Parts: sequence; C-alpha cells; structure tokens
Amino acid sequence: MRIFPGAFVDFDAPLAAASMESYAPAIEVLLRWEDRSEKIDLLIDTGAEVSVLYPEQAGNLLGVEYEQIVRFHHTGREYIGGIEAPLHRAFRLPLEMSFYDEDLTPYRLDSSVLVAEPRVPAPDDPDARPGNMNTPSLLGRDLLLHFDLHMSGARGEVYLSLPD
Repeated sequence: MRIFPGAFVDFDAPLAAASMESYAPAIEVLLRWEDRSEKIDLLIDTGAEVSVLYPEQAGNLLGVEYEQIVRFHHTGREYIGGIEAPLHRAFRLPLEMSFYDEDLTPYRLDSSVLVAEPRVPAPDDPDARPGNMNTPSLLGRDLLLHFDLHMSGARGEVYLSLPD
C-alpha cells in the first residue's frame, strides 16, 4: 500500500499553540500551473464536493496572472459556498497535483480545481462578513475519491493511501 502522510494543522494560527479541536486534517501537495509550482497544505474536507484554491494560495501559485484572470476573464464562472458562508465566484483552472508518499515518490493527478475570486470585506462596515483571503484551500471529494482516507485523532495520524 502506498501511503501519503498528512498532518493535523491549525490553519488559524500555525505558529501558536492551540487546542486539539482547532487542528484540521491536511496534506501537503505540490501544485503546478504552466511553469510555476507551489507547495501548499490542503485542508482535507470530506464535506466539500470539489477542491478549491483560495486567494492567498492562488496568488502564491499564479502570481500577477491571478489578478489578470480575475479581472479580465469573466466567462465560465461558478459559485461556491460553505455552511453559513456567502457565495463566492470562482473559475476552473487545470493543474497538475503531486502527492508525495513516504518514500517521497510523487503520485501525479491532472485535474481542474475551482479557484475562488478574492472577496475583501468593506473596511467601513463593522458588520461585514470576513473576506476569503486567508481561507484554507480544500481537498474535496472530487480528488479524495482517488484515495483511501485514514484519520485518527487519538493517534495523531492523517494519511491518504492507494492499494497495491
């Protein structure tokens, strides 16, 4: 069996000590788009139908292209939303994703993920919902279904696996 180790990550304060309840299962993935690549932690979300790249990670991967795509390409937009969250506009982007097993051997998937457009709250509205700039990117069921998922909070284990 090939095992792709993950970890429990505190996406809200990654450098500070936090209670176990604030940690979420995640896996590090290398994303490639054209000639650019970026390693990011994806929050494993079995409730998310699709995988989503949020603005901070999208900006890191796409650079200035991200702003240009958001600003000038208005066709093929989709809407995404979560529990008690407003809808966000998003667009599909083809990516190569590499998951690394225990021997650091990559398993590559060519897929498309939704990339959320940035939503910044109005600075003069104290009741405005928070923006989505720091929302963790998600590994949803569209890609999770390629793997078996193992998670044990009691043992502190998170990993994806593929049968032999």
